[in-house]
Order: sequence, then structure tokens, then C-alpha cells
Amino acid sequence: MRDHASTTSGNGPADPPFTVLFVCSGNVCRSPLAERVFNEQTAAGRVRVACGSAGVGAQDGQPMHALSAEVLEEHGFDSSIFESRHLRAEIAESADLVLTMTREHRAACQQMVPSRWKRMFTLVEFVELVRDLGDVGLTEIVNSRSRIDANSPDLDISDPIGQPKEAFERAYAEIEPRTGIVAAWLAGSVIGSPYLAVLEDRGKPSAADAPGEGDSGSAAVEEAGNHWYRGRILWAGVGIVVALLLLIALGWLGYSAFKVKGELEAARTDAQQARTSILDGNATKAKQSAESAADQAGKASDRTHGVVWSAASAIPWLGDPLDSVQQISSAVADYSSQVLVPSADLSSVLDPSKLRSGDTINTAALRDAQPQLAVIAGKSAAITHRVAGIDPSWFGTVADARNQLGGVIDDANSTVQGTHIASQLVPSMLGGDGPRNYFLALQTPSEARATGGLLGGFGILNATNGRLTTPELGRNSDLENPAQRQIDLGQDFNDLYDWTKAYTDNRNNNISPNFPDAARIWIANWKAQTGQQLDGAVALDPIALSYVLKVTSPVTLPDGEKITAENVVPITLSTSYQRFADNNDARKAYLQSISQAVITQLGHAHGDTGALLEALGRGVHERRIMVYSTDPDDQRILDTTNLGHQLPDSSAPYMDVTIGNVAGNKIDYYLRREIRYTSGPCTGKTRQSTGSITLTNTLDDMSLPDYVIGSMGATRANLPRGTNFANVQFTLTRGATIDKISVNGAPTLYSTGELDGHTVVYTQVRIPAGESVSVDVTFTEPTSAHGHAQVPVQPLVDNPTPTIDVPVCGPEG
Repeated sequence: MRDHASTTSGNGPADPPFTVLFVCSGNVCRSPLAERVFNEQTAAGRVRVACGSAGVGAQDGQPMHALSAEVLEEHGFDSSIFESRHLRAEIAESADLVLTMTREHRAACQQMVPSRWKRMFTLVEFVELVRDLGDVGLTEIVNSRSRIDANSPDLDISDPIGQPKEAFERAYAEIEPRTGIVAAWLAGSVIGSPYLAVLEDRGKPSAADAPGEGDSGSAAVEEAGNHWYRGRILWAGVGIVVALLLLIALGWLGYSAFKVKGELEAARTDAQQARTSILDGNATKAKQSAESAADQAGKASDRTHGVVWSAASAIPWLGDPLDSVQQISSAVADYSSQVLVPSADLSSVLDPSKLRSGDTINTAALRDAQPQLAVIAGKSAAITHRVAGIDPSWFGTVADARNQLGGVIDDANSTVQGTHIASQLVPSMLGGDGPRNYFLALQTPSEARATGGLLGGFGILNATNGRLTTPELGRNSDLENPAQRQIDLGQDFNDLYDWTKAYTDNRNNNISPNFPDAARIWIANWKAQTGQQLDGAVALDPIALSYVLKVTSPVTLPDGEKITAENVVPITLSTSYQRFADNNDARKAYLQSISQAVITQLGHAHGDTGALLEALGRGVHERRIMVYSTDPDDQRILDTTNLGHQLPDSSAPYMDVTIGNVAGNKIDYYLRREIRYTSGPCTGKTRQSTGSITLTNTLDDMSLPDYVIGSMGATRANLPRGTNFANVQFTLTRGATIDKISVNGAPTLYSTGELDGHTVVYTQVRIPAGESVSVDVTFTEPTSAHGHAQVPVQPLVDNPTPTIDVPVCGPEG
């Protein structure tokens, strides 16, 4: 066919197919309809053509709108396996013909690739030209485009998004006959096409008037000429005025944008300073910075809500950056005035140095501030959510500004929410309403367990009126193992872990990744041993203690040895096992003396309170400090924080991969991890996902004692010295089903179960010294699992950052 396409014959080498691109806004409603219908129409006509679609404001990887898919299916077209595409210059440039749903989409395409503007039409516009010209080539159509009024609103196909199904039916009715005519044109058979009859009764939008019958005298001709001339003069004048107004508006927008940029940058700096001053307890400086941030952001918000800016921001696509800046300015102004300023008013009350006097926390001050903090926290969360929903737009500078200001607000919100949670928990949990007693577990991550590490030592913490005290710590051997279970955590737990004696062997009390499970077992077993009913449990590890020692001074043991932030981890997790290789009791006594000295130092530290809180916050962030309370109100709050270390009561995509040491040695000090979670698109009811972990055994010293690298707990496994024998457990999204599990690419045996509604699968692997092993789980999870993927990291010696590539299928409910 001339200069546009060919029919397939099956003979000879094939030329590259003619390419057609349909374009709309989000590439989920109109352009997918056009693409799917057109593909089947051209296939029926045996036309060799490549067809695709994209959206000027689309997000990559979104499914087709449900109502578009439904309409297609009802008319006999395929709607499966579709993912939206954001229109990029290379996509538009590669198309031989671009057909858009509206004039705005056409303008966006032409601006994106100016060199191809002549081959870009609205679908209605192109079809009207084909109806006029018949089976001509694309070049003739391009040269004849002036036949159609390119600015006529009749050239648009309305967007059905947000409307009932009838609107999608109307869009289909507009699109289907027109794509049919394009297909007929490509096949060289416009004349006689049945689709012409479908459109015949609809008329032609704004076609140029044809010469008609009538008086052809010179007077009529002269009058027509004069009329034309006067019209040209009039429209020229109007055009000049409009051009001048546009120039003035553009100049004002440029000036406003320059001023807004400066004001928002100043607001960001002031907001950061306000947060720092609040944490430092400097009420005067905090108030000044917060009010300055509110003033600067308020000016920016006022500018962006002016008439010219608001009008420009309403322009589809082109106005998106202006709309984003308008929303950013408003959000920063609200955050500064509604959150930072009132927080600054409380900064003198919440000054860390004043909240703590010696070894006692002023719980009354926190409790008194709680109502105001609740209001501030609510507004902070709402505005932070608002900022997260602002489209960064296609303009990189605006996107960068949105991300930077969003980061400042996220940091401030974390501080506000943390302070609010502290005001709710600290007064009661530190004994403001009466004494509280907690089981203190000291975990040893050199022998991995799901919550971190083997229970190496323990103690009972007492909290009374804001003061923590710890009597002598005990060794794990001082904790008696009951003859039978003292609590029942349910059939799912029992099915998964009965083989480990989780209830009755304190070495495996924390075999579950759900910290409340371990806490409840410790509390029940302690009551069976002593009769004392505890109020909760706290767990931490030497790495968390090292963060504290960086703030406080080193501790000195009775023999004069100094324990510092730099040596506490290697001593407690590695070198002590070499130093006391032949005397297990002496090693436990040594480690117990270190733990006792550091815990005592924590309770009586007189260093910088703010720095101490930051050190503890780091331990919480890395999930090395965990807390459980038997008080239901306190526990509900803990469940919302990293302190809770619990499995989420959520259907969001989830993967928690945990290691359990099977050999009973301390070789996990040398273990390093790489964690990955990837998922397919959200196009169907389910999608296939993969959870992966690569475990590397970095051990290079084979002279270490058997207690460290031997097989103390799995003698029948006949492990070569230095082999890491690990139980690898994946706890996954609720409703997930396991497809397969492999080790280094080869299928392996595995077991499955369920824990708190989450799918669980585990297997065991052996990792020789100096080698790596990869475990991959392929599973099918529901796309109804909405929200961002959650991938907590088990607190071991290393602290890897997981790689996450999981599309969000919808907002978390």
C-alpha cells in the first residue's frame, strides 16, 4: 500500500511493519481500547502493522481499567495481559503514525518530538481526512491536514475515567468504527468499508466549507473579499492582544517560580533547623525557626494560588509541574504552622536533658504533654500522607524539590510520631502507675535465632516511677527448662516448631520471627520457675549495647579490663570463645560480667541524653531492641513500631527471611547476607513473586575451637569443620502459595506451614567456609495484597539492605 502499509503474502523478505501508536492520558482507558480493537481489525484484514499505546501522564505497569476491560470482553475483544506505559520521546519518535484521543494529547506529542509533528493527529481528525481523501498515502494526508479545523473540540474523545460504565461504552462506540477505518486505510480498502456507514450519520467536525452554487457576479466576489479582509484584520488584532497577554502571563509565571523556589528552599532550611532545635530543647530557637518556615512557605503558597498560576496549573500535562508546586507549597505551609510551631512550644517541656534526671525519667511531664502531642501527631501524619500523594510531575526540577521537601517532612514526622508514642508508653511502662517487671533477654547473634540470636543471658528489669534497676544477671543455664509447655501459642505454631522443643528448651524459645511468641514463652516459663508474674519482656544484643557505649564512657571490669564500643561486639560474639575455649563456665561468667556492667552503665549513664536516645533509636531502627507488654493497651501501641518486632496484621506484600543455627556453634559471626524480593505486575488476581537470600560463609581461620566452628549440636550430620548449617525460613504474604524452592538453582526438599496467617516455608542448607549458597523461593501471591512491600531484616552481625522490586497493587487498607 503506497507509503503506509502492506498486506501479508508470505513471500519474500518482509519490510519493517508500519507502526501505529495510540495515546491518551493514563493509558488505562481509551488508548488500550483503541490498541486492542485495532489489533484484531488489522489481523482480520491481514494487514502487516505493529500497534501500541501509551499515556502522556501514565505510570508504567498499571493494569487496564476494569470497565475498559469489561467493555472489550463484552464486544469480543481480548483484554488480558496489559500494562500501561508512560509516553517517552523514543516511543513517540519510533511510530510511523501517532493517533491521540484529544488535541491536548496531540500537542503534548508534538512538543515532545517536534520533528515528527506532521504524523501526529487526533484519531477523529485522521479519520475525517481519510473519509475525505479515500485510499491515498500518508504523505497526501499529511499535506491535506488543513482541510480540518485542528482546534475544533469535536476532534476529542472524552475521558471516561471516574464515570459509570456508560461513559466507557460511549468511548468504545467513538473509537471502534474509527480504528476500523484506519485499518481499512492501511489495507487500501476505505471505499466500501462498512465502518463508513457507521459514521455517516454523525457528520464531519468543522470541515472546510466547499464552494457552493449561487451568484458568481463580481459584486458578490468583491463583497466576499472585503469581508475576508476585514476578518483578517480583526483576528490579527485579537491575536496580537492575546500574544501580549500570554507574554505577560509567562513573564509573571517565571518571576513567581523564581520567588517560590527561593521561599521553599528557605522554608526547608528553617524546618530542618526547627527540628534540630526541638530535639536540643532550645525553645527560643525552635520557635523562631518554625515561625520563619511557616512564613516562607506561606508566601510560596500564596503565590502559587494566584489567578495566573492556578489557571496555568489547570492545563493538562503542561500544567502538571505548576500544580505539583502549588500542592507542595500548601503542604509545607500547613506543616510549618500546624506541626512545627506547636512542637516548638512544647520543646522546653520535652527537652531530653530535662526529661531525665540522673537515672530517672520524668514520666509526669510526658504524660501531661500527651494530649497536645496527640493533636500534633495526627496533623503531622495527615500532611505527610498528603505530601506522599503529590505527583512529582514530569519536570525533573520540580520532582527533585518535591522529594527533598518530602524528605524533610518525613524526618520531622518520624520525630513527632516517636515522641507521641513515647508519651503514650513511657509513663506506664516505666512504672508511673505502679512497679513493672520485665524479662530481659540478652541475645547472641553469633548463633542465629529468628529474633536475632541464642538466649545468652537474662535478668529481671524493675521499673518504678521512671527508674530502671537490674539485679544480678543470670546465665541461660540458670533458666530452668520446664518438663511440659506452660503456654499454648496455637496449632499453627505447634505444627511449625514442635520439632525444636520451642516451649521447653530455652535455646529455641525464640525460634519464631514473631517476638511476642518468644516473650510469652519466657514470661510463662519464669512464672513456672519462680511464681513471679512479669509485665513484659525486653530483648537486645551486643551490637545495640555498642551504640550506647559510643555515647557513655567505657565500662571497666573488676580485673581492670575496659569494654568499649569498639571491642564489645568482637569480645562477646567471637574472641571470648577462643579465650575460654576449654572452660565454658569461665566464659559464661566473663560474658555475664560484661553484660552486667554495660546494663548498669545504661541505667546510670550521665552523658548527653539526646545522643543516648539517638543511640537507642538506632538499635530500634535495626530491630536489635524489642519490647513486649502484657498490658493490651501498651502492646497495641508497640505493635505499630519497630520495638514490637511482630508479624504484621496486614495483607500487604511481605517477606521475612530468617536464619536458625542448626549446628549449635557460633559460626554466624562470619555469616553475610544478600536479600531480594521481586514480584510481577498487578494485572491479574495473582502474580508470581520470588524471595531470595544469598548466604556467604566468610570464615577463613580453621584453627578456631569446635565450640565456634564445629558441629556441637548436629553431631550426626557429619559436617566438615567450618561449615555453616542453617535453617532458612521464609515468612511470606498472607494467602501466598509456594510454587518451588531451590538451592543454587537445584530443587530441594522443604516444609510449609502458617504463622499468624502468613505463609511459611523452610529448608536447611550447608555453607562451606569461604563459599556462598543461594536459596530462592518462587511463590504466587494475591494482587489484593495492597500497600508497599514489607521486608524486615533479622538482626544478626551484618545489617544488609534488601533489594525490593515489588509493584504496589493499590493503597493499603
